Amino acid sequence: MKLGMTGKRLELLAPAGSMESLIAAVQNGADAVYLGGRRFNARRNAGNFDDDAMREAIAYCHVRNVKVYVTMNTLMFDRELPDAVEYAAALYSMGADAIIVQDTGFLTLVRKYVPDLELHASTQMGIHNSDGLAYCLGLGLKRAVLSRETSVSDMKRMSELNTGVELEAFGHGALCMSFSGGCLYSSMSGERSGNRGLCAQPCRKRASVNGCPSDTDYCLSPNDLMTLEHLDALKGAGVSCIKIEGRMKSPEYVALTTAAYRAAIDGRKPDKNMIKELYDMFNRGFSTGYLFGDDVRTDSRGDSAPSAELLKRIGGSINGEHIKRTVNMRITARMGEPMKLEMSCGEVTAAALGDVVQAAKKAQDMSIYDRQLRKLGDTPFEAGSIEVLADEGAFAAASALNALRRSACDTLCEMLSGRREACSIDKEAILQNAQKRTQSVDTAVIARVRTKEQALAAADANADEIIFDPVVYDEASLRELSSVRSMGKRLVLALPAVMRGTENREKIRRLLTEEIIDGAEANAHGQLALMENLTYRIAGAALNCQNTASLHALYGQGFDRVLLSNELTHAQMRDILNHSTASLNVYGRVPLMNLLHCPVKEHNGCRRCGGSAGTVTDEERRRFPLVNTVLSDGCLVRMLNCVPTFIMDIACELKNADAWHLNFFDESPEEVRKLLLQAKKALKGGKIPTPEGITRGHYKRAVL
Repeated sequence: MKLGMTGKRLELLAPAGSMESLIAAVQNGADAVYLGGRRFNARRNAGNFDDDAMREAIAYCHVRNVKVYVTMNTLMFDRELPDAVEYAAALYSMGADAIIVQDTGFLTLVRKYVPDLELHASTQMGIHNSDGLAYCLGLGLKRAVLSRETSVSDMKRMSELNTGVELEAFGHGALCMSFSGGCLYSSMSGERSGNRGLCAQPCRKRASVNGCPSDTDYCLSPNDLMTLEHLDALKGAGVSCIKIEGRMKSPEYVALTTAAYRAAIDGRKPDKNMIKELYDMFNRGFSTGYLFGDDVRTDSRGDSAPSAELLKRIGGSINGEHIKRTVNMRITARMGEPMKLEMSCGEVTAAALGDVVQAAKKAQDMSIYDRQLRKLGDTPFEAGSIEVLADEGAFAAASALNALRRSACDTLCEMLSGRREACSIDKEAILQNAQKRTQSVDTAVIARVRTKEQALAAADANADEIIFDPVVYDEASLRELSSVRSMGKRLVLALPAVMRGTENREKIRRLLTEEIIDGAEANAHGQLALMENLTYRIAGAALNCQNTASLHALYGQGFDRVLLSNELTHAQMRDILNHSTASLNVYGRVPLMNLLHCPVKEHNGCRRCGGSAGTVTDEERRRFPLVNTVLSDGCLVRMLNCVPTFIMDIACELKNADAWHLNFFDESPEEVRKLLLQAKKALKGGKIPTPEGITRGHYKRAVL
């Protein structure tokens, strides 16, 4: 029996990038595995499972009392949604216990068309606080896979809400430098999107905050997470599931890490040898990540070389059946009737019939029944009680009993597989699901600014709205912008993508109740709850709206404007805008990563930055500005693209946009004014120059 350390069972969830890794996880004590199909999952370069292999994998796990969670945690384009929903329905019929999702539109469609399929919020949704958890509850999600940046204290606050949404936390493996779901570094640098399952991991390449990187500078490459000695703290914080990262790792890695965490959960205190083996198998150096504060260190590279002896030992734990389920049996042998064997595992009972029972020519040793039925060998079962109901003088051949046992085992395995009745999906109905909204007559020009001077310049250039993205969230900064409102411009407060602890939330909540702003922009799921007193609400690009279903879902939640994803092409945006109005980013440096670990602070000490933290230089000598926002528990640092995206001269090709957003970082007031006037001119059909040193982003480059 696998029990948690005290009270409720702590589930151990292991990765399965291939069938070999799945077997390694199950045979070493995983309570559940997570795996992906050939599409729609965030590890598309893992081995993954086609339909036949997925069906086999689910059956293999269920027979051994292991749950299966299938990752469908990528962002999806409109053309993919019908196939994705159909695949979710197929997974339900195969017996999948849950699917893990990120895309808001996709999950709303699954709730509609496959309502009985359990849904888990992927870590890519960035759930890290109580507002995010309440958001999951409202969407009907059973579990939230928390961001790796979530602290133990925040986990405890979330669990104390008693929402019924389970908390799953990463316990071991790689840490991303960027906050979960908020990384565009790979897609902007090479079209391989982390949100689409093809992250090229540019963060693991050489980079420095002190100019051109040396051979040892990897300032965006963090060490790995290990919580083997902290499971009590996680369980005490209300975590119900510990997750091991590693769908791209070897079966031996999966076996060793699963066995180590199984032992620790079951009460064995981790010893030096156990920890040494984890280091030997693979590590970039271990830390506790953000669980108890910032314990992250960068310049980390994997250089482990497990010994042949260790690999041999671990290999032995993969081969064979080490996980056995007890079955109780009852055999009935009545003269003139078929012999019957009933085999029960928990509440499931399988029955098999043999040949008609004949009279024995001479007295038969009754122990033959017990002896032959216990020969369960390489099956996933072991015999418990055996009840024999046989007429005196009945004959049972050993071969007949063996055949009956095998038949009952096969039937029981089929019954335990958990397969369900298939449900049909009307893919055409999904394609036609989008309903037109009332179209805007005019396209608003919105300036997102960092300083008072930029805000005043934007108002002077007749921007329709000003979004203030402050360095510090305080009332004084907002009151300084009162003149913007007096000029008839709507003033909107941009919320940070990460709000940990209660102090940040309460400070921002108070600002939103003051009558010094006209609206707010959400940049994390769940932030709409903070805006209940506001009459104007924007869904920022950080909410990853990549399809029409997501657009409608966000409007349905109460947003007045929705910014489309920065990973969409001209054609993809055009198709969405054919169904509904939406907003576009037409200028500015795209945020590539949200960092809670400041590489400048680690390498040079805290500089008490006032909005501009420095730059990261990669091995190609590209310079990426770092913008910091000061919060009560430290800074949120955004790494911006090395050049601004500029599509103002061609975005008029897109009709039905309700707003153009221009995002300013270090532009002077004169540059702000100039760019806004150009946007106004372009919207009226005028020609504007295309500057040098810009990128078109994904306007003409699709992500994979």
